[in-house]
Amino acid sequence: MYLRFVGFILLFISAIPLFAQEDSLTVIGTKDVITGLDTPWEILWGPDNHIWMTERYGRISRVNPETGELTPLITMPEVYETAEAGLMGMTLHPHFPDPPYLYTAYTGKVDDSTYGVYIVRFTYARDTLVDKQILIDPRRIIGGTIHDGCRLLIDSNDMTMYVTTGDGEDYWYPQTDSIYNGKVLRMNLDGSVPDDNPIPGSHVWSKGHRNAQGLAYGPHHLMYTTMHGTFEEDEINIIVKDGNYGWPNINGKADFGDEVAFASDSSAIDPIYTWTPTIAPGGCLYYDHEEFPQLRNSLLIAILKGDGDGNSYMIAAHLDSAGTAVTDTVRYFYGEYGRFRDVAIAPDGRVFISTSNRDSKGFPRQDDDRILMLYAAPQVSVAVDEQSTVSISPNPMTGAASFVTLPHEFVGASYDIVDALGRIVRTGTLEFTQSRIERGTLAEGVYILRVQGDVPCSTRFVVN
Repeated sequence: MYLRFVGFILLFISAIPLFAQEDSLTVIGTKDVITGLDTPWEILWGPDNHIWMTERYGRISRVNPETGELTPLITMPEVYETAEAGLMGMTLHPHFPDPPYLYTAYTGKVDDSTYGVYIVRFTYARDTLVDKQILIDPRRIIGGTIHDGCRLLIDSNDMTMYVTTGDGEDYWYPQTDSIYNGKVLRMNLDGSVPDDNPIPGSHVWSKGHRNAQGLAYGPHHLMYTTMHGTFEEDEINIIVKDGNYGWPNINGKADFGDEVAFASDSSAIDPIYTWTPTIAPGGCLYYDHEEFPQLRNSLLIAILKGDGDGNSYMIAAHLDSAGTAVTDTVRYFYGEYGRFRDVAIAPDGRVFISTSNRDSKGFPRQDDDRILMLYAAPQVSVAVDEQSTVSISPNPMTGAASFVTLPHEFVGASYDIVDALGRIVRTGTLEFTQSRIERGTLAEGVYILRVQGDVPCSTRFVVN
């Protein structure tokens, strides 16, 4: 939900007062936690109040969210990184650090000519990872250059672990029970097969998946995946035991002849939501914390492709009370940071999101990749300089961006944008005498641009 403003009323106001309106809505700001990363694939909040992270080339690290200090734990030379393959998902034992187990997945060589996806367990000891244990024979999960998966999720109720796998570039693997590609797998934490899995002796829990990139529990202990489609119908699915989700016979929902017939014959399950054209949904987590009221009861989804050309975003997919339908979706940070790969949530409701601009499909920006923290933007009182030497054109901003024109002495100055409720909604640096300001997540309304300098100045602009 976006807050809308009646712009022409505020055009005559020379100061923005501090007042409350729509108190169920919090303005969301962002700031860097750490930069200079290389394709972070998984970020998660650990019980040590640090962010635990995998980078696709093979490094696992801890990041202090307050200082940005990075502590490398291990770099694995056995990881095979190419295209979409490499070090991927990770999770910690629910009782970590007792036992101090970390689980992860990566693409690696099985022999001189073939690759597989390894599901492994490490033991954490004194800021390093030791005693690697292979939990599943990697020949069971065929590794490809694309569509390798792979998210991990532990159910703390029965201590089983779920793993998503991609189809490994072979359309028929997802419907072949003996091959673990294109599946959601379920295993005991030692890698053995649970007695109540649907196929005796098999880790397969559900099948018919193309390339699931997100895996999370939500309300009522429902399990959700985000799934990459082809050129249409990316998906959100609810995963159930022995479920068949149709791929490759069904792409998205079963909505025409052959798909309908296959769904009838196989009892295939439709997604609860699809996107066409595709946007490449990445990692997801369920959010229901008062820190950001407008995000409550939603799946927060990191979007990789978005509209293409770096115009990606985070989505809040709001759920109904049963958790079985998506009621609406809202985009955040459109076009501001490029590709997003994963999200993490702290117990106090803070949200962290990682970029993926160095994954060979993005447009890396200075200091990419990064982890960002979302925060509730503060409220301020702002006076407007009616004789400002800084101007914005076009004003109103009706497209994707406007340009700020400023004197040479302001080049390199920091700026912030304040909304009509007096809240800082963006900060940055003006690097040129004509600097581009992206519309991004700015909702329709009136804003103040404040530029810092020896003599600070400000100007008003409208977003339509």
